[in-house]
Amino acid sequence: MMIYLNGQDINRIIFSILKEGAVEQDIVVNEIGPEGYLKAFRDFLEKNGCELGEVKKIFAVVGPGSATALRSSLAIVNTLGFAKGIGLVAVQKEKTEQDIDTINKLLEQGLSSFEIKNVLTPKYEHKPRITISTKDALRRKAK
Repeated sequence: MMIYLNGQDINRIIFSILKEGAVEQDIVVNEIGPEGYLKAFRDFLEKNGCELGEVKKIFAVVGPGSATALRSSLAIVNTLGFAKGIGLVAVQKEKTEQDIDTINKLLEQGLSSFEIKNVLTPKYEHKPRITISTKDALRRKAK
């Protein structure tokens, strides 16, 4: 079994079972934040009567997207790849592109033609916005 997973949006995660040569794909959208991604993945497998051991490849969207959402979804995917030997495929998808269009592109190219990776790295939509605090530990203005 091969799974498409898109966790690039902070407010939802999307799954689909990919079938070589299939014309129509069922897409499952879970309106949930990153803290619920793992449970949503487990529920998706259960709903489809699938055991984790049956998953051979995960086609995961690596971005661009929300840093928190991508780190969360890819942490799950990378852990499954490492612990269960699941093949990982990086999928780049613009946020404005529909998931069904991305899935159809994957199917047109052929699911067995993609490079399998051991680890997927996120592609963020912008550089980190990290700043140094101007307050001390008691939240007073630093001198």
